[in-house]
Amino acid sequence: MKEANIRDIQHNFSKILDWIEDGEDVYVLRRKKVVAKITSFRLPSKQKVSLPEFYKRAKTRIGAPKGKSISDLVRSDRESGIS
Repeated sequence: MKEANIRDIQHNFSKILDWIEDGEDVYVLRRKKVVAKITSFRLPSKQKVSLPEFYKRAKTRIGAPKGKSISDLVRSDRESGIS
């Protein structure tokens, strides 16, 4: 646990932020009384978010795309000199 008053935070914020990133809790003091506690925030590293498979769902509903892809069309336009 570390303590910092308002003046310290104003003038040495990067140092105090380093403490917080290292996992230290910092108590903020005003006139020698604790007014706030700053802690580090970390997301769990093993947290996985499941995203819907939009492409797979669209492919089953609509079917495979027909014709050339957009990138193929742009590439052929660039090669032929059309801008």
